[in-house]
Amino acid sequence: MQGLRFAGFCFRKGNTMYIVKTADGYAFSETNENAIVKISAPIVEENGDDILFEKCDEGYKSLGFLCTENVSDEGRGLFSVERTFKNTGYTTRTVKLVFETVTEFVPSKYLIPCVSYNGNKFGDGHEPKGMLHENGKPWIHSFERTSVPSCSLTEDKNVAFSLFADAATKESVVSSVSLRPVGDKISQRIYWPVTEAPYTYYENDKYNEPL
Repeated sequence: MQGLRFAGFCFRKGNTMYIVKTADGYAFSETNENAIVKISAPIVEENGDDILFEKCDEGYKSLGFLCTENVSDEGRGLFSVERTFKNTGYTTRTVKLVFETVTEFVPSKYLIPCVSYNGNKFGDGHEPKGMLHENGKPWIHSFERTSVPSCSLTEDKNVAFSLFADAATKESVVSSVSLRPVGDKISQRIYWPVTEAPYTYYENDKYNEPL
C-alpha cells in the first residue's frame, strides 16, 4: 500500500508533484508518467473559497501567505510531506489549511476508517452516505472519528493509496478528512483545524450544526 503522512528536502519547478510507480518501487516525480496520485499545490480555504498557491523561489506563495515544503521517501511505499505556512501580511486572518491528493487511477472502492466504507451504501440508516451531502458539499469528518488520524484510502484491483495525518505532533494530528469526486478520480483532503461539515453527525441518525 502506498501512503502519505505529514511530517528531506525537495526543490521543484512546477506546482504539481506526483507519486509514481517505478521498476524499484515508488518515487516522487514532476511528471505524471506511471503516476498513482497527484499531490496538489498548497490550498488555504478562506470564507468558503479555496486560495491556490503558485511556485516561488522560497516555496509557494498566494495572497499574503508563504508556504515552504519538505518531502521525503520513508521507504516501502511511505512518503512524508511537511508544509509550513506563514502569514506574510499585516492582518489576522481566519483560514483552514488544506492538503490534497487526487488519484491518477480510477478507484473502484474508497474508505474512511470507522466512518465510511464505499459511501455506506448498505442499510437504510441515516448515517453519512457517499462522498457528498445531498446539498453537494463534501462530508468532512474529525480525526477523532477515524482509527488512523484523518485517514482516507482509495483503491482499484492494482493499487491502494492512503493519505493520513502524522500523529507525531498535536499540530498535525488535530485535523479532519474528506473525499470528493473529481470526474472519475477522487480527491483526498486533510483540513486544519478540525472541521465537521456540512453537518456534525453527533448521534445515531442525528445531525447538528457544522463545527
